[in-house]
Amino acid sequence: MDNDNFCLTIVSNQPPDYFVTCDDKLLKKVCKLKGINMEAVNPVNFCTKENLR
Repeated sequence: MDNDNFCLTIVSNQPPDYFVTCDDKLLKKVCKLKGINMEAVNPVNFCTKENLR
């Protein structure tokens, strides 16, 4: 797998769990999944939600 085209991080230190990816196509696919207990976000939105700077 080419590292330039793939960026994936699963962060689960406290609820809610986040699926963080910079791949827009993958983000859309994960958002459509039912039955998962995590929120799919891009890195910018994750930093905003967690008040990271």
